Amino acid sequence: MLADRFDHDHLWHPRISPVRELAALKVARADGATLTLADGRRLIDGDALGGAAILGYNHAVLNAALTGQLAAMAQAPFGGLTHVPAIELGQELLALTQERMAAVLYAVSEAQAMQAAQAMARDWQRACGRSHRSTCVRVGSAEAEGLSAEAMTESMPLSDAVDESSALAHVDTWLDHHADTLAAVQAAPLGIDGHRRSPRFLAELARLCHARDVLLIDDETGPGLARTDTPLAGVGDTMAPDIVCVGQAVTGACLPFAATLASREVADAIGAPAAGRGSPYGATGMANPLACAVALAVLGQVAGDAWAARVAHVGEALAQQLAPLAGLLQVADIRVTGAMATLELVAPIRLDTVRWRMLEVGLWLRPRGRFIHVTPPLVIDDADLARLCAGMQRLVSGIGREDLIL
Repeated sequence: MLADRFDHDHLWHPRISPVRELAALKVARADGATLTLADGRRLIDGDALGGAAILGYNHAVLNAALTGQLAAMAQAPFGGLTHVPAIELGQELLALTQERMAAVLYAVSEAQAMQAAQAMARDWQRACGRSHRSTCVRVGSAEAEGLSAEAMTESMPLSDAVDESSALAHVDTWLDHHADTLAAVQAAPLGIDGHRRSPRFLAELARLCHARDVLLIDDETGPGLARTDTPLAGVGDTMAPDIVCVGQAVTGACLPFAATLASREVADAIGAPAAGRGSPYGATGMANPLACAVALAVLGQVAGDAWAARVAHVGEALAQQLAPLAGLLQVADIRVTGAMATLELVAPIRLDTVRWRMLEVGLWLRPRGRFIHVTPPLVIDDADLARLCAGMQRLVSGIGREDLIL
């Protein structure tokens, strides 16, 4: 059977209400950019676990890294002990930040990494004698960024800003009124709407924060790892964050993983021996050897000019082959950033109708509100990429008013 009654009645799935009419579909196998359902139907995966499965499924190099590490040790304590995969991965992660970060805290989930980043910011303020500064905010509204309420205590809305200059002026004014209570500002270089914030915006945001002794957290847990012209979408020659969070894309989504990277200034202040206590950060299961080993394999695959050329090739194909959709009434905009595309519809789409149409055209996607993100595994071949874009054209052109939440 394609669906399962126990799953429907008892298992929660990401971003889906536990009280739902739609049943989850059973996957029997996953290879490359293809998902094979329990009834034998094959779907081209245009989502790739929110873009995290950058090397697709059943990848030989990642499988070898996992089985090789499994033969040595699948798990090991990290409190007062260490192991080679954790050491080598830490070196690689710091290198991704162009050595702007100096310390690595491993986590078992992106939520845990973000919570650690917020705690570090509050502890840094406390170490600097500003214990009253405890609020962490996110640039952009939670709705615009697709966040749940726990991601940040509040947000800095930018809905009235029509361009980056206006947005920065708004941030400047907002900080003037709220900086005295702020520990940190969090910004994601890629928004749910598909826009990538420019290096100028991120650099100026850092300057505005630092002028008021507010830390800047760079949220890299989205789909941008190794999908743009830089390994981390928000870390470049001009970006100066104080804390960086990376997510499960580092392991190619093979295993739950995340990490919080801190600058030397932050790490030294919150880790000072005068505090008289051990580190309050971290949890059981951090720095799992399997996760570290497969992450090293992923980073080895996505380095160098060949990978940069692959990112550019996929991005050019998406831009060219999805361009015809721009003329449809139901499409508000199409944005391509690196090897990612975002279709913005004029209204949120009804998942109950669009899902069966995805199966008809042989695709798997995860629409979120009025946005449809196309983030295929970058191992996708040109034939499947063409089928993905052709399927998108069939899918979107068939959307009518009855399929939208108006």
